[in-house]
Amino acid sequence: MKQTFLALLLVFAAMLSGCLMVSLHPFYSKGDIIEDSQLVGIWQEDGKDIIWLFQQDEDKKTYAITITEGDGLTGLFIGTPFKINNELFVDIYPGTQNDDALKMTDAYKLHRIPAHSLIHVKKSNRSSILRVPSFPWFTEHLESHPKALKHEIIDDNFPVLTATTKELQAFWFKHLETEDAYIETKLVKQP
Repeated sequence: MKQTFLALLLVFAAMLSGCLMVSLHPFYSKGDIIEDSQLVGIWQEDGKDIIWLFQQDEDKKTYAITITEGDGLTGLFIGTPFKINNELFVDIYPGTQNDDALKMTDAYKLHRIPAHSLIHVKKSNRSSILRVPSFPWFTEHLESHPKALKHEIIDDNFPVLTATTKELQAFWFKHLETEDAYIETKLVKQP
């Protein structure tokens, strides 16, 4: 069962051309959350057989995000849109909708910690650019600036961010225009 969960995370990471940065804390505070109905709908990665379905939840503040690859592998996430200085971001973490279908033991469920990831969204009429923090850039940055952002290193040099929401926002917003700090993927809204 652990392999199924990890496979979904790896699918998502592969879609965004690199490893995803994960955090124990969300990238947003309650006051940052916004409603953005323009995200609702079916989006396809430009030139790829990868579909993103954004469905607005009843609270109109969170979204069920289903990401499906052409081979049928699917990842389910909860997305929370928020703004920092008029820049749109989405915090995502794994949804638990299919936990029962995975037939996990209670002991295993206790060891699953939903990690948050950050997406910066640049919208235009029928397309959006999703930008995620670059895993390679961040790990290089940590080599020369080990105290740049609180983290723990696990499993062969994999940083897990442990900084507070405020520290996460300050760091990633500061590097919004830093060369190579983000990796981009273009999504095109489907009719």
